[in-house]
Amino acid sequence: MNEQDIIDRIDNETKDMPVPESLSPENMEKMLLEASKQQDTGSSNITPHRRKNMGLAFAACFGVLIVGLGTYGIINNHKNSPSEYASEAVQSTYDESMDMAAADESVEDSAEDSVYTSNDYDEDGTSSADSSGSSDEDSTIEKDLALAGDLHQAESYDEYYDAIHYAYEDYYAKYATVTNDTVAKEKPADQTETIMEDAEQSYVEENAVNDFTSDTADTGRESSTYKGSSVDSTKSTNDTKDDYSSTNTQEKSVDEGDIVKTDGEYIYTAHNSNGFGSNITITKADNGNLKNVGTINLSDKTADSIISFYEFYIYNNYLIAMYSSEPLYYSNEEDYAYRPKSNIAIYDISNKSKPSLFKSFTQSGDYLSSRISDGYLYTVSCFDRQDYIFDDPSTGRKQYKDYIPYLNDDMIPYKNLYYSEHLEMMRTYVVTSLNLKKPNKFTDSKAVSSSYAELYVSDTSIYLYSTIYDNITKTELLKITYDKGILTVGNRAVIGGYLYGSFALSEYKGNLRIVSTIPANNFSMYDVDTFTRSGATTDILRLNKDINALYVLDRDMHLIGRITGLAPGEQIYSARFMGDVGYFVTYENTDPLFSVDLSDPENPQIIGKLKIPGFSTYLHFYGKDTLLGIGEEIDPDTQKFLGIKLSMFDISDPANVTESDKYIIPNSNYSYALYDYKTIMIDPDKNIFGFSYDASTYDASNLDYYDFKWIYATYTYDKKKGFVETASYVLDEDYVYDYNGARGIYIGDYFYLITSESITSYVLGSTDKISSVYFK
Repeated sequence: MNEQDIIDRIDNETKDMPVPESLSPENMEKMLLEASKQQDTGSSNITPHRRKNMGLAFAACFGVLIVGLGTYGIINNHKNSPSEYASEAVQSTYDESMDMAAADESVEDSAEDSVYTSNDYDEDGTSSADSSGSSDEDSTIEKDLALAGDLHQAESYDEYYDAIHYAYEDYYAKYATVTNDTVAKEKPADQTETIMEDAEQSYVEENAVNDFTSDTADTGRESSTYKGSSVDSTKSTNDTKDDYSSTNTQEKSVDEGDIVKTDGEYIYTAHNSNGFGSNITITKADNGNLKNVGTINLSDKTADSIISFYEFYIYNNYLIAMYSSEPLYYSNEEDYAYRPKSNIAIYDISNKSKPSLFKSFTQSGDYLSSRISDGYLYTVSCFDRQDYIFDDPSTGRKQYKDYIPYLNDDMIPYKNLYYSEHLEMMRTYVVTSLNLKKPNKFTDSKAVSSSYAELYVSDTSIYLYSTIYDNITKTELLKITYDKGILTVGNRAVIGGYLYGSFALSEYKGNLRIVSTIPANNFSMYDVDTFTRSGATTDILRLNKDINALYVLDRDMHLIGRITGLAPGEQIYSARFMGDVGYFVTYENTDPLFSVDLSDPENPQIIGKLKIPGFSTYLHFYGKDTLLGIGEEIDPDTQKFLGIKLSMFDISDPANVTESDKYIIPNSNYSYALYDYKTIMIDPDKNIFGFSYDASTYDASNLDYYDFKWIYATYTYDKKKGFVETASYVLDEDYVYDYNGARGIYIGDYFYLITSESITSYVLGSTDKISSVYFK
């Protein structure tokens, strides 16, 4: 693709769109022609700086082309006319692309960080004057990046089949490549639409009042995220005031499954059984005097299946095991299509020595995750349709088990099926609720189409989020509210960038706060591949600095506030929200800990920034005015890893956060705690936390370990003494991956170290063993 081809394409795809003068085809043409003239002269005066400007000219042009390739993905049009919708799409896309280009340009041109954002924020988030001399039109660029709505509720199974069939054909038509060997699929002639028709249709759909969106549950409950003086140490939803640890969870009132649990009297541990299936052993703690009293053998129930155990819960006198299963053998292709299932096995453990299966449930698809909130179990599984059903629609639409999820032996009702016209690589996520006080049948169910998704659950809503690579990197979010087991499918939104994990999201007072990283090379893999095969260089497609953003969405998933352009060249590693204040960490050479004031959701403000060496990958509120960070210490000059770092931040003044203490764990190389928060035992009220880490000695000369060792250590924190290691235990496992399963728990004044093979008890803070038991 040469310069003239680019100009022609820009002119063709924007001729009907109102665009800012700075982005007009004439200006784009002028930029490209001037760049071409300079290149054609072969002058030695074309410096690297000029070459970069030429690249930015190309990048700006491609910013316009993004509109034609993926208009719907980065705007919020719920309050604009169709013509405004198209204009804002151009402006928002250009704005985001040039944010990144400006970030790269300014690093070379200035020793200090400059203005990087589209909404006039400096890197630290404070307001700044617009020194670029842009026109009034450019200064009023639409700031909304969220797309709300567009989910449809199926009115029949046939309608649902037709919808996913079209999405399947449309996906392959969009990305199929015209080569000597293949011919790209095209939409049927009667379904071909122009860019403006797409925009108008999308606008109509998203402003329509649909039954399923207008009934979005609004319970009026506030999130129980840490507020003021309460400490974000979590207990299981059925905990009392008993003194024992619980699974480290993201939300205080929402319990999460794990492989080790305790009710304060017994310890429940999941472990492998002879390399097949899983066992859950029940061990009486008795003040450190351990005794195995009962076992649940999941492989007994699934002897003819392959199972993948994930986690379990303890709720009153029930143990609830969550796992996926597939048959060992399949009779034919159709049999294979619908067999992967997520299993909920509820065991009565009122008699600990003889636990018995009380009830079991299945839902189609591989197990994704689950939560317990207010006495209800919410389970999410991922169901993949079988695409061969589209080969012959006359028979394919009758193969229900190949594309309709099942609950136990029954198809999910078609009224509970939801789909989107905009989805690609569509999968179906099955969400169910179960009343654990009377677990006789599913309370409710919904099945929604989405791209590959991960999960965040507040105390009112389930959010499925997934990264989409469609010209620019975006994150799709889908909201499903819950209230006493009743599920309500809400709206869908799309924001710029990707999320580092579930802690990048937090719901508070009905609003969803999100931090994301927008990568530098913000063009899809498909476009890069196209330009490469056409002989064009891909260098002009690459913008050289990542940027970061914060978004606030309201109850209806409409964007109401944002900050963009934060920390150019860095990416987000961790985040935590506390009421009206949020904290997040980015990293390149140093660790900026940002604090953001969210008291006015429509106008969030960065109020503080602390730069220190290294970075934190996990944050946990450790009392009223302190925030614990667990991460890595990095030499800012050499980028050499110096060890796992514990940081304690003083957040008594969010606008002036300081690192009051830090501790680099000696001889530490890696810890699962950096990326799996459930491996951390933590209770700020009791002033104790602990996790395992790799303390092996590494010989760089022969690239081998000569002293392989993993340690589990416990710590306390004192404002005068700082971090204090209270105990250290050497772990002994057969396989490296087993160390991820190491857990520490406390019951009263006793500490229990659990591995895949055994439990050992100690007095808290002591390394003198009391007793041990081993699993069979």
